[in-house]
Amino acid sequence: MATKKSTPVQYKLLRCEEVQMKMCDVPITIEQSLLKINLSMRIDDKNKKDGIIILYLRFFYNYASKDILNYEGGFHFKISGEGDKKDISKVLPILFSISYSTLRGMVAVRSLGTSLENYPVPLIDLNKIFKKKQKPTE
Repeated sequence: MATKKSTPVQYKLLRCEEVQMKMCDVPITIEQSLLKINLSMRIDDKNKKDGIIILYLRFFYNYASKDILNYEGGFHFKISGEGDKKDISKVLPILFSISYSTLRGMVAVRSLGTSLENYPVPLIDLNKIFKKKQKPTE
């Protein structure tokens, strides 16, 4: 009896887009202790049956209680392989990593020549965001 070979999940970044960019005037010198960041993510999977997933990442810089940078990027992925139309949780950390790294570059380019150019979007530890669920031992 022949067994069906499983196809590994594959993903491809189809395109990235700047959805929103708002930057306010900021002081020439920024006091690091007053600079706060916020990151949010949403997933658009209404075209999941076609294997298309869009991650939207929004990054904020808040300085002295005022939003000085609001940037959102959309990252379109094609998912194929085993389980491609069911559950993307296995590849979500990878898709997020690709999207976040790309977002860092997009913000860096847009902040050139501003007082924010020396404050890049920080690196983050994905393990803190996507903690692996451990099965309880019996």
